[in-house]
Amino acid sequence: MAYNQSEMRMMGRIVAQVNKKPIKEVYDDYRSHLLKALFRSPKAPSMINVFMHALGYFSTRLHTNEKAFFLDSLEKYRAGRSTFTTHLQLLRSWVIRFDEPHLKNQRFFEPYPEVLMELVDSGKGRE
Repeated sequence: MAYNQSEMRMMGRIVAQVNKKPIKEVYDDYRSHLLKALFRSPKAPSMINVFMHALGYFSTRLHTNEKAFFLDSLEKYRAGRSTFTTHLQLLRSWVIRFDEPHLKNQRFFEPYPEVLMELVDSGKGRE
């Protein structure tokens, strides 16, 4: 969804028709569209769209001030004054808190094994 929504929809149609074509043709079509979808890294507007979509799973269970805080922080992200990780971790905490079945297994929230994660701190302004 974050990378290319039109390709994602096309891949969904390919999978929906899986029994109507030879499996090799389905695989080749799907692979072709997946490579197109992943060709470019997602930009902030696409990530905001994903964040808003995920927020929809919690909107009736959150307090008004929690939603307002999240939406305000998304505007900061749009303006380049906040980070992707800030919003990702907040959404992930809601996935855990509400045990949201559709989102808890999404790779979006844990794209890499933890052992590959590296904490980078520039240390600017510190001795």
